[in-house]
Amino acid sequence: TISLTDSPDPLDMQVIREDSDGHHAAHTPPVDWLPLAVFMRDMQGNIIAGVVGGSYWGWLYISRVWVKDPLRRRSYSLRLLKEAEKEALRRGCEHAFIETQDYDSMLFYESIGYIETKKTEESGATRYSLQKELYPQRMTQGSST
Repeated sequence: TISLTDSPDPLDMQVIREDSDGHHAAHTPPVDWLPLAVFMRDMQGNIIAGVVGGSYWGWLYISRVWVKDPLRRRSYSLRLLKEAEKEALRRGCEHAFIETQDYDSMLFYESIGYIETKKTEESGATRYSLQKELYPQRMTQGSST
């Protein structure tokens, strides 16, 4: 039988997750997921900006870049992303990945070295997938210039 639900039983979901993880574990390196968060706080200790995501298999995955509304248009996103990328390099990552639905954000990410790899239309919105190579110093070290 086939069943469809919008409220699956957590135990059913666990069966799928565990079996899928087991299958992938037999065919791929172990997932070495390590969470990553970079926060900026005001003088009272309140979070005013942040980058959250994680790393595994040599990739930095950025799931959120957020700056409190009245503080946008400052360089906070850039500063936080640079810190996240620096930590990713320390962890041995060579690439970074991010998705956005905001065209202005996409232009910002491109301005700091991210390259659009995919663009999809979803329910009237456009989703951009971008990635960046984090090891440009290695490529220039080997050149003879």
